[in-house]
Amino acid sequence: MILRHGDWGRDGLLAVATRHLGWRLGEVVRKEPGVSYAAAAQGIRRFWKRAPNSPEMQAFVAALLDQLSNG
Repeated sequence: MILRHGDWGRDGLLAVATRHLGWRLGEVVRKEPGVSYAAAAQGIRRFWKRAPNSPEMQAFVAALLDQLSNG
């Protein structure tokens, strides 16, 4: 995965996995190579702080949860 400045997709995926799927942060970090525990924690906090003001992020979470519930 190529990350660019302002790309919140990875953080969004980690945020949904930890909040809605019950994964622990340590489990998520082991599945995502090249991401430290601290960076993942900070990205998740940042995602949830910004999400209420971003319709795009809200739609991302809703679509991901919908796919997971239908799969």
